[in-house]
Amino acid sequence: AWVDIVINNLDDGSHPFHLDGYSFYVLASHRSENGWGSHNPYSTSGASSIAPIMNLRSPVKKDTVSVPRRGYVVIRVKADNEGIWMFHCHVLFY
Repeated sequence: AWVDIVINNLDDGSHPFHLDGYSFYVLASHRSENGWGSHNPYSTSGASSIAPIMNLRSPVKKDTVSVPRRGYVVIRVKADNEGIWMFHCHVLFY
């Protein structure tokens, strides 16, 4: 099964997110110049309801992605590796 995940970052700094045990495709990345810059695929109004421009033809394959400050990324992962895998930020001060 393929799973799309939206990662919103409401912080003023970017955050590198890593998924153990998998590689994933980065379908979209957005950084807001004003406002929060979040995305909610279920929202029907407001700034968070604006659909992202998705790269479905040649998305980048990674295991870590930098989520821009006050922005989001959309990733797609094939959930075919059984087990419990950590999805976490790689910022050291946590």
